[in-house]
Amino acid sequence: TNAKLDKNVMTRLVNYILSAQTIDIYGQGIAETTAKQLVFKLQSLGLPCSYQMHLIDKYIENMRNPKRHVSIIFCIEPSRTTIQGLVRKMKEKGMYTLAIVGHSDDPIIELVSDTLYFDISSFNDIEHLTSTFSAEYVANIIYSSIVYRKVLMNNEDIL
Repeated sequence: TNAKLDKNVMTRLVNYILSAQTIDIYGQGIAETTAKQLVFKLQSLGLPCSYQMHLIDKYIENMRNPKRHVSIIFCIEPSRTTIQGLVRKMKEKGMYTLAIVGHSDDPIIELVSDTLYFDISSFNDIEHLTSTFSAEYVANIIYSSIVYRKVLMNNEDIL
């Protein structure tokens, strides 16, 4: 998983998160737990983060200042058309969107601003278990990167 992570995407994501007015994390199915874990970690750092269980069109349509909004979408299983439609609306509003995907052919990759990809193709027999661990690893890397940057920026112990 680590070899597949793009350092430039990670740096861009951390920059967006640290300057965001709001951060929404989406995860459905087996990705729900991982998404909620990342929300908890970001909230523990004082970041304005929430978990979005439902795909709410009106929330996106009526959002104020969408350019200061970050959406992170966990797609451990191939994304569904409903989430693809929501991401299209986010893109139209100019929002920064990141997909964390386990399949290189997931259609959501073409719709989001950035993608963090972990390859689960060689683990078809235990796919759900390895994909969940890989997604959690990516979430932990995001959290650790933010902690590191906050410590560097503030020169203080935040934990």
